[in-house]
Amino acid sequence: MKEGDILYFKKIYNIALFLLFFIFFIYIYLYLYYNELGYLIISSNLLILNCILYTFNNIKYHIISCIFYFTIYIFLLSMPTIDYFKYGFLNLYITEVYSASIMLVMLAVTAIFIGSIIAEYYYKDKLILEKKYSKDYITSLRFVSIIFFLLSYPCYLILNIEKVLYRFSVDDYYVYYATFESSLPSIVHRISDFTMYALIIYLATKPKKIYATLGLLSYVFANFLILLTGTRNPFILSLLFSFVYYFIRNQSEKDIWIGKKEKFLIVISSLPIIIGMGALNYIREGENVNKLGIFDLLIDFVYKQGTSFNVLAWGYMHSSDLPVREFRNYTFGHIIDYLNHGTIGSLVSGGKHLSEMSRLDMALDSNSLAHNLSFLVYRNYYLQGHGIGDSYIINNYIDYGFLGVFIIGLFLGFIFVYMLRKVYVGKILSSTIVLVIIATLYFMPRGNFSESFSFILTIPFWISYLTIWFLANLITKNNKYLIRR
Repeated sequence: MKEGDILYFKKIYNIALFLLFFIFFIYIYLYLYYNELGYLIISSNLLILNCILYTFNNIKYHIISCIFYFTIYIFLLSMPTIDYFKYGFLNLYITEVYSASIMLVMLAVTAIFIGSIIAEYYYKDKLILEKKYSKDYITSLRFVSIIFFLLSYPCYLILNIEKVLYRFSVDDYYVYYATFESSLPSIVHRISDFTMYALIIYLATKPKKIYATLGLLSYVFANFLILLTGTRNPFILSLLFSFVYYFIRNQSEKDIWIGKKEKFLIVISSLPIIIGMGALNYIREGENVNKLGIFDLLIDFVYKQGTSFNVLAWGYMHSSDLPVREFRNYTFGHIIDYLNHGTIGSLVSGGKHLSEMSRLDMALDSNSLAHNLSFLVYRNYYLQGHGIGDSYIINNYIDYGFLGVFIIGLFLGFIFVYMLRKVYVGKILSSTIVLVIIATLYFMPRGNFSESFSFILTIPFWISYLTIWFLANLITKNNKYLIRR
């Protein structure tokens, strides 16, 4: 397209966005005037749609936000939306609970949107200067990281195969989920911790497409094995991570990473994957899927992912009934529990290690809303292995109220843009940290806020990075010494 045509298209696009925002505010007004949940459902959908469409104005810096909006919608808004348009009413909870839960999501989305705009204008005139490394250093770093990956990957694979074999032996997903305990030596677990970090350090060096693709395919394959147990999240997250990595690399190498072949592959594979994930809901329950059509499986997949809305509703209803302790924080619970009950924390305090804590211990003593709330709602059913999940939004609300949800949203919106700028600069450490965050980030709407960032405080990450960094520098210096000789 010519430059004039592009400017004209952008003008029309922005006018359309303005009109959509105007329609959104009309529905908000109608909800406030009539107090009808239907208007709130439609306005929440319009808000998400507007935010997603806005990201395409500058998708280079908003790809993380774009996918994050999608996951918020799928996990937290799809269930009430489908219920409303299917039945014409919502009656699972009282109106107050529906209203508060949906408005919490809308507040979080609005804050992310505002935060991303602030970041966009803050960095508007700041140039990105790509970090340059010596060819010898990058070659050494790639060599060491890929060796670590190849040595640790079999352990990662064996752990996943063990889960699959156990799942087939018990022939029941919920029994597997509640009772599985690895019988492999702890050294296998420790070595497997290097796998993802080594791969991501290698990817941070921006290798050629063929080599990066082989690494990503091996990572996706290992997580596909977990899919055979009935657990979808690792597989879906690995696909999203691979796509975002390809997108990032494509910004500096246009049409090389995402060309016609890749676009075609994305288009033809997306629907079968979604339908397969929908069918998995029934397969793991031992039910027949032949009676369901493609559209039914598609809707069913979206709907059952959206059951995390229940976490918002139950969290809002039972916020005053949760365990009261001297100190309790769900927003940063993953980090707090790691510091208290991780390898070092448990040695210092003399308390139980996370791996030794029973479900009852987690229900009463952890800073995990997923465990605290599930025990409160389910009791014995929870002790048998069932749970209702988590959501960073209700974590924020219980800890800090509506203001906390808004402030955390502003932070996320800003940091999403900041993270992409860091990757584009190309510094190895910052790129590694950002890519590790992206690997788990899209689970946050149905997970803990700090889970995606907590690895920064863990021993395995820093041992992995510093060991690879040290050996790469050692090889580089030795090479220079030999050349001088």
